Amino acid sequence: MRILAVDDDPIILEILKEVLSTDAHRQVSVAESAEEALSMLAGADEQFDCFLLDIQMPGMDGVELCGRIRAMPQYARSPILMLTAMSEKSYIDRSFAAGASDYITKPFDMVEFEARIRTAEQIVEERRRAAESNLALMSLKKQDGTEQQRPPLSEPVTVADVDGMIEPLAFENYLLQLGRVQQFMSAVIAVKVANIAGIYQGCSGRSFRFFLEDMSDALADSLRRWPFLMCCFGNGIFLISVDRRVAEAVQEELRTSLPAALSEISPMFDDGTPIPIDIAVGSPSYPGLSRAVRSRR
Repeated sequence: MRILAVDDDPIILEILKEVLSTDAHRQVSVAESAEEALSMLAGADEQFDCFLLDIQMPGMDGVELCGRIRAMPQYARSPILMLTAMSEKSYIDRSFAAGASDYITKPFDMVEFEARIRTAEQIVEERRRAAESNLALMSLKKQDGTEQQRPPLSEPVTVADVDGMIEPLAFENYLLQLGRVQQFMSAVIAVKVANIAGIYQGCSGRSFRFFLEDMSDALADSLRRWPFLMCCFGNGIFLISVDRRVAEAVQEELRTSLPAALSEISPMFDDGTPIPIDIAVGSPSYPGLSRAVRSRR
């Protein structure tokens, strides 16, 4: 796995190179600024697989660099891990909104750090295999004209180019990180398409993907008044994280505005008939808060 580590502290970079290079399958490159990293990416003969970014750096910070990397089509789904001393919720929110996959605070435990790197390696390998499988399916489709197979209904889906939408794994890591640093200011609201099984059966793989994109657009439109992060978790469930102080207002807005937003987009089956959508908006839940209350007793 080719790794690019970016930090303005040369000592940290030396430590990262030493730790990561214990595995012969890893090739580690380093940059001391965001600008140097972008120059390396522009001139790279071979793509990088994973990025480790510090946040506080002179000039362009790591969050902006994360967004710049994520905007490059070849790195749209590459693991990006933020390695930083910044544990405030604002930095965590900005990082995941910019496209970070994970967030590790310094000083970090080396055992945990290695576990996160191995998870990133697994993601890279799984996506490589998926890409090879998709190429094989596309080749088969060209040969016999068959429709591409739909992914399992329960499979989490990454929807690109929708405000606030992040990968399901990144969403889980976001909530875990808030718990690690005792930031219990977020609430999670689940929105479920209650009749998703029927929609799934009536759609081709292509039209079902379009439906999930339409749902994501409608949710983002309904949530535009507040900062939020969300993911498509599978089985027609969308999870949304918002500031807990506005969670009830968000819940009410979704219940009133989402049907109208979906009606305006008007998702359709392959034959052009409208897709009937039955939406259920759950009550806010507060991850980590109940544990924190119990621990104080």
